[in-house]
Amino acid sequence: MEEEENEKLGRHPVYSNTFQSYMNSVKIFLGNTYLTIPAVFSKTGWAGGMILYVSVALLNTYTMF
Repeated sequence: MEEEENEKLGRHPVYSNTFQSYMNSVKIFLGNTYLTIPAVFSKTGWAGGMILYVSVALLNTYTMF
């Protein structure tokens, strides 16, 4: 319904470019990281925590592209 209304009014949908998508992913990743760092590192130790965070960062970057 909203798409039809936008077409009638001559509005075009606004899409994010690659840089904006990347920055949104970084913002979300850092927000989640900030909230979960203590729990993750207390359960997995330094090495496990770093491996998990690098893995999540790679997955976020992959899914962004």
